[in-house]
Amino acid sequence: MKKVLIAILGLLGAVLSSGAVDFNKQLQLPDFSGKTVWIVRAGVGFNGVTGDRKDVQQRQWSADGWSGEFKCVTGYDFSFGFNKSFGGSHIFWGMDLALGMRGYTMEAKKYTTADNAQMGAYNHRNRQQIYSIKAYTVRLTPITVGYRYSFLKRMAAEVHLGGFVSYDFAGNCNYDNIDVTNSGNTGTGSVNMKPTSLVTDKSQSMSGSLGDLQGQHRIDAGLNLGIGYWFGHFNIDFSWQRGFISYDDKGKETVEIAKKKGQPLKVKYGNLYANSFMLKLGYAF
Repeated sequence: MKKVLIAILGLLGAVLSSGAVDFNKQLQLPDFSGKTVWIVRAGVGFNGVTGDRKDVQQRQWSADGWSGEFKCVTGYDFSFGFNKSFGGSHIFWGMDLALGMRGYTMEAKKYTTADNAQMGAYNHRNRQQIYSIKAYTVRLTPITVGYRYSFLKRMAAEVHLGGFVSYDFAGNCNYDNIDVTNSGNTGTGSVNMKPTSLVTDKSQSMSGSLGDLQGQHRIDAGLNLGIGYWFGHFNIDFSWQRGFISYDDKGKETVEIAKKKGQPLKVKYGNLYANSFMLKLGYAF
């Protein structure tokens, strides 16, 4: 996160410190009505997932005595593109090319305890499993359509909707299995012993590239919807992005989530789709 913020501040600082920049002019809105306006943006993305697999996974965790959740993967997002109005109206169209990230994290925990009151003994076991995917992606938005309204001479607000296609050119996956056992004697049983404890930590970690994952889909396509605010040539943009191609081809596989009358209950694993929110600062040339 810090690296992303430093990159954004560095980008804007380079623009403002350029000798060719007239700061007073930058506080005036660009000529959105006539010219093609080029825009560079940099910011942070909060990348997560949506889809029916999340519900199936929660049911599977619950059936096995685990508590788990899906978490976002935070990453950078840089884009460069243009806007052009339709005949000088408030409606505009555009396109852009971006470098960013996508991915998600699954984290599950299970805590068990066993006590022997007669001997005053205890055994606590804390298990944790973390699985995460981080992908570096190039994203093309071939068409964006929006509406921009100017007010108070120097300000403007806009809404925009577009379609995108992306490709994961690199990335990694990580799996961590942490098993901590804390056992000992409380000294409260029939045998008078001093309280003692023994902690055993068994950790297992595995990592690899996206190429190591079978059935992983690197191509995605979907929609993005956003709102923006302009003050002169400077822009703040908040957008939501939703992919329509599943992360992998495991959706039709069946998994066991519980047992009913001694028989395993199996359901389809389901799909996961990219679901991201991005906050970016921009500058118009």
